[in-house]
Amino acid sequence: MKTANGTGTDEELLDFENSLLLGPPVIQGQYDQNFRRFGDAYEVGDQTAREGLKDIVINLQLTLLATLRMALLDNTHPDLAAMLAASDNARLDALMCLYRLGERMALGPPQLNPSSSLPTKPSSSTVGSQSMQRIPSPPLNIRRPMLETLSLKMSLKRKRLRERNTSGKKGRENSDERPS
Repeated sequence: MKTANGTGTDEELLDFENSLLLGPPVIQGQYDQNFRRFGDAYEVGDQTAREGLKDIVINLQLTLLATLRMALLDNTHPDLAAMLAASDNARLDALMCLYRLGERMALGPPQLNPSSSLPTKPSSSTVGSQSMQRIPSPPLNIRRPMLETLSLKMSLKRKRLRERNTSGKKGRENSDERPS
């Protein structure tokens, strides 16, 4: 079977597998952190988060299925680099979506109906209780630079694996050429 992009190595498959395995625990960690902080309201989320996460899942599925279908129809290996990029991007986008939901929730309860965003004047009896109930919470630990660092670390790890595999193959090829 020929390859779509000229490569189809075990290393690329391993990179893709690692990317898929990394996503669930990292995303679950972000979710758990914010769930502990905001409780059931975070679990329900808001319309923005629900739509954003839905779009992320749909785009990931479409990319993976289209790539696999193209490989099947062309009788080639799937474009693992494209699938890896889709997986990495979906993970980062999901983390950012959850992070932004946490930021919105830190500002106040989620708006159930986005069209009713006009402020309402609270009664005098609720003003005092609202200010007493709302305790500022510490900022979230996951920030955009941390996500980019995570992505950079994964890229460097893949590069080191490639270099190690390439140098190992060259060493084996050279040993095969030596006369006994």
